Amino acid sequence: MGNCSHDCDVILSHIWDRLKLDSMEWRKIFKALQLLEIIMKVGDPQCFSSIKGNIYKIKSFQSFTTSAGTGKSSGIREKAKNICELLEDPDRLEEEREKTREVRNKLSGGSYSSGGKYGGISNKGYRSEYHHSEYKPRKEKPYEERTKKTESRRKEKPKNEDLSLIHISEPTRPY
Repeated sequence: MGNCSHDCDVILSHIWDRLKLDSMEWRKIFKALQLLEIIMKVGDPQCFSSIKGNIYKIKSFQSFTTSAGTGKSSGIREKAKNICELLEDPDRLEEEREKTREVRNKLSGGSYSSGGKYGGISNKGYRSEYHHSEYKPRKEKPYEERTKKTESRRKEKPKNEDLSLIHISEPTRPY
């Protein structure tokens, strides 16, 4: 997430807009709640005050139902409940953030921590085969060589100047 509070405000404003949608748009609502949970676990702590200030919007989804009757509303209710519990319990939130950092460090093979209490995203420990000394990029053939093959594959259309040989019949109609 961005370190700038402006970035956080822009992202959160889009999330709040998604949470205003009709219940028929339950997929977008669920994705907005997922993004909100990710921001809480990985994002900048400056975002928390804005999220806490709008906790009433999240709590309204604890009683969410869809008119489609698809059973998807229970996932939204559970996600909203989990987010509210994280917001109301700072110790649990810090525990979840720590778990997320540990998993990220384990999967990356390096450290993502920016040295702060809350961590952050950086590319320290980023390893790729493209930085390997034996990596050689593929050489691309010149344009002329590539187009020769396609031109040779094209078939010339026969030139029938005598159109009287072409017979077009009317389609028959079944009775």
